[in-house]
Amino acid sequence: MVRSNSLSGELRKESGVTVRGNDSNGSVMIGGYSSTLTKETNPLFILDGQPIGHSLPRAAQMMDVTKIKSIRIIRASESFTRYGRDGSNGAIEIRMLKTK
Repeated sequence: MVRSNSLSGELRKESGVTVRGNDSNGSVMIGGYSSTLTKETNPLFILDGQPIGHSLPRAAQMMDVTKIKSIRIIRASESFTRYGRDGSNGAIEIRMLKTK
């Protein structure tokens, strides 16, 4: 699989994901859905099992995109069940390759 040079580029490859802007000023929406439970419209980013917030720029800063092992998009209903209110706009689970 050919990797993009940015997290926003990788997310654009995922079905049902809309990315506006780029890593430094972007936003993400899953399935065009935005919850009314919070003022947040971005999904929750999960990096190697740890929630890291709703910010694409912050998530992009925390990783080397060339080391992404997998990206899993979780729709709002499942994400809300897993992560509560923080997951009300869906979640993006990112797993990184382990380095030795």
